[in-house]
Amino acid sequence: MDDEISGFVGAGPDFGSAPSSFTLIHSSEEGFCELYRGQRDGRFHTYKCLKPRWRGEPLQEAMLRKEFELGYPLQHQGIRETYQFTYIEELGNCIELEWVDGEPLSEFLAKGLPTEKEFRRIARELCEALEYLHRRQEVHRDLKPDNSRHAPVYGPGSRRRRGSRREERHLLARRRALGDDETPQGRGAQMHPPRPGAALPE
Repeated sequence: MDDEISGFVGAGPDFGSAPSSFTLIHSSEEGFCELYRGQRDGRFHTYKCLKPRWRGEPLQEAMLRKEFELGYPLQHQGIRETYQFTYIEELGNCIELEWVDGEPLSEFLAKGLPTEKEFRRIARELCEALEYLHRRQEVHRDLKPDNSRHAPVYGPGSRRRRGSRREERHLLARRRALGDDETPQGRGAQMHPPRPGAALPE
């Protein structure tokens, strides 16, 4: 069929393609990991890998793998999703994570204190994510503003990813018990999966 009358514009993303177009977005000063933004299937993803000097070292490789195993089962609207553990020639073994628009919470707060409503929303969503981890007997070992992400809120229906129905019912019941039954309009602060070992900020 002629492309001019087919109703399709261009070929679209090359689904199943290998990740590419990597940009370094953070290198931990004290830790042994780096974060890259890359593209796969027409979308941005985050790739967490070891710094070049640590690649191939058994201990660091095992810790990276363990982090993947801890993060992969997590399904919560306030925790970035872990997709897979994979090998990429440019990066070595790495964890492929959800890409989240926004900025570190520390940078957001440095621009000035948010309104009381915004502050309450951020605090509430952080506590909900922490409660989810704690109910799973998991502990975030490096919780700080640099390791949380503030994502823009665009209005009703704009939430990036909803939790399970059971999770949503639990959170709603908790809010009502606390006298705060406001339905969140979007994600405020987004936490990373638990980080074993060294501090691994965004």
